[in-house]
Formats: sequence, C-alpha cells, structure tokens
Amino acid sequence: MEKGEKGRETKMAKEVRIELTDAQKAKIKAATGKSMGEIRVSNVGKNLAVEPGQKISAQDTSIQSEDTSIESADTSIESADTSIESADTSIESADTSIESADTSIESADTSIESADTSIESADTSIESADTSIESNDMMTTG
Repeated sequence: MEKGEKGRETKMAKEVRIELTDAQKAKIKAATGKSMGEIRVSNVGKNLAVEPGQKISAQDTSIQSEDTSIESADTSIESADTSIESADTSIESADTSIESADTSIESADTSIESADTSIESADTSIESADTSIESNDMMTTG
C-alpha cells in the first residue's frame, strides 16, 4: 500500500474481495438492511461496509462527517460569541447610564449642601438681627 497525504493509506495495488460467511451476511443484513455476498476493498479506511462495487474509503466519509460536525460546532460557537458581545454592549450601556445617574446625584447633593449653607447663613443673620433688636429694645425701655 502507498502512503498518501498526511500519512493516510490510499488506493491499494489491487482490489481485494472477501467472501462473507452466512453469519457475516446475516449480521450485515441486520445492521444495514443490505444483502452482501462479498466485500471489495480498494481503499483502507475505518468502515469497510460499503455496497459491492462502490469505491469509497470509509475514512473519507468519516472525515467528511467530522468536518460537518466541526463546522456546526464552529457556527454554534460563533453564535454564542455574538450573543456574548451583544450582552457586553448592553452591560456597557447600562454602566454608562449608571455613571450618568451617579453624576446627577452628586450634582444634586452639591446643590442641596449649597442651599443648606445659604439657609444656615440666613439663620445666623436673623439671629444677629434679633439680638440687635433685643439690645435696642433694652436700651430704650431701660
């Protein structure tokens, strides 16, 4: 046998025919639903149960199936990545909104503190005026 690309065994020098026993024929019929009297092998692969005369390497079909499975998994992963990126964008947007709300709250707190200071100053001025009036009243009545 020759070695092909990637170390895979390829076409044999000549086709080999294997006559099946009655037990083997029954087993193949039960498993595949097909009647076979012999197996012809021209390529070596993982699954040699092919129809008579069919020249296909079971290894080739197995690889094609694995490729399809991998492509499907890749598509699924890409879809999950897109969903995660979308969720990340939503979270970033929510973070920006929260930061904006925090800034507004801090600004409101500063305004309230300023108003409190103005009220305290007005209270002090009123108390001072009251003291001054009381002092004047005591001087005029006394």
